[in-house]
Amino acid sequence: MENLVFFFAEMSLVEYCMIAYCPSILAASAVYAARCTLHRTPLWTETLKRHTSYPEQQLRYVHVYMCVGCGEVMIPEKPKPLPPLPASGSKAFLGT
Repeated sequence: MENLVFFFAEMSLVEYCMIAYCPSILAASAVYAARCTLHRTPLWTETLKRHTSYPEQQLRYVHVYMCVGCGEVMIPEKPKPLPPLPASGSKAFLGT
């Protein structure tokens, strides 16, 4: 689990939108994301809440951004239509 927490923490460092959050909530969200990924139950215990001072509801919001990557989903551009073919008797069509 420790490596997964490090992974999520490092991934949050390269996302520009995560600069708005303080390091302590990013660290707590990395732990929350790792526990979600590994299906640990409960996802957020009272002990974790006491040590981090963050309730689960507050971490869910940051967790989504951490896992999705700030919501920036790359959508490929729609291909441009091909130009119409020249008439069959055209010199451009024959390559001359």
